[in-house]
Amino acid sequence: MKILYILPYVPSPIRVRPYNFIKSLSKRNEVAVLSLVTGEEELKDAQNLRNLCSEIELIPQDRIRSYLNCIKALPTSTPLSVAYCHSPRLIMKSREMCKRLKPDVIHVEFIRAAYVADHLPVNIPRIIDGVDSRVGYLKQIIKINPNPWSKILSFEELYKMKRYEPKIYSKYDKVIMISEKDRAATEKLNPNLKVEVISNGIDTEYFKPLEIEREPETIVFSGKMSYYPNAEAVLYFYKEILPLIRKKRPRCKFVIVGKNPPKKVRALNADPSITVTDYVEDIRPYLAKVTVAVVPLRIGVGVQNKILEAMAMETPVVATPLAHGNLDAISGNDLLIADTPNKFAENVLTFFKNKDFANKIGKSGREYIDEHHSWEKETKKLEKVYKETLQ
Repeated sequence: MKILYILPYVPSPIRVRPYNFIKSLSKRNEVAVLSLVTGEEELKDAQNLRNLCSEIELIPQDRIRSYLNCIKALPTSTPLSVAYCHSPRLIMKSREMCKRLKPDVIHVEFIRAAYVADHLPVNIPRIIDGVDSRVGYLKQIIKINPNPWSKILSFEELYKMKRYEPKIYSKYDKVIMISEKDRAATEKLNPNLKVEVISNGIDTEYFKPLEIEREPETIVFSGKMSYYPNAEAVLYFYKEILPLIRKKRPRCKFVIVGKNPPKKVRALNADPSITVTDYVEDIRPYLAKVTVAVVPLRIGVGVQNKILEAMAMETPVVATPLAHGNLDAISGNDLLIADTPNKFAENVLTFFKNKDFANKIGKSGREYIDEHHSWEKETKKLEKVYKETLQ
């Protein structure tokens, strides 16, 4: 099967979903990639794909142009997050590649690139992986974000997205979402949409237990720190939960691992018991050597890969119900769930005090990953959607 993958960003081991789908699809199919690129780092990421794909075309998109797009979109019905990635060159190139490659199916990644639908050939089936509900995400941002100006922008974005999301998705033959919850939210806006659920996987050969001794009383949070929900979760944990843990274990350490932490998160480095790493080449040693991984998200849609990665490494996890929400992992067996700061701190302390219990939860978490989150299984579901659309 010939597949044309169109994206608003370059797939990479950090943008795990499109990267791993392309990696798995390329074993049995001919995959060409067309993507926007916004800097040297993304150009390096593209190199990882060159051995996997039949062709890669990159369209430069500088940030100044993206900001100008947003300014122009303010008085229009287009959400700013969509305007940010708008590119006439991406549209032109998608037309050219469709004409030249004659793909069997067109796969568009994320709502930020969905606008190309108006310019794709009508005779080629098109699928969009919306990943998660943007409307659901914005509702959570408005509820949590304390910044008044940011709240106003989020309200405007939500107003626009409620209309844009169902309208743009209706131009695709199939819509993919990462969870049943996101499917329900998407279908609520437009019951006529054909929505399929395909979850995230995990590379279980890469993420597996390492022969590293775990450091006592050590906590890790991992994730892209420029993503607001991650930064908000870290600051929430530091202010509301960590002091409760320190009352019982004053020497505990907190490690924050992730790319581009904002100023407020970087400032936590001033605390001698806290380490903020910024970007790291390999997340695995950080997950392997800690006592517990925490996922105290208060804003979250989709499936949290940070949970899957920690569980695959047999690292015990404590998460909020929101972070865990779209997984079938069982609290008390595969991980621990906490809905209040006191309960969250109590669960972390349980892992500190009881090494045997921590090991038991870690091993059960790994078994859950092996059974439920294989990229190969999820990719076969995606290929099935392609074939159904072709028929």
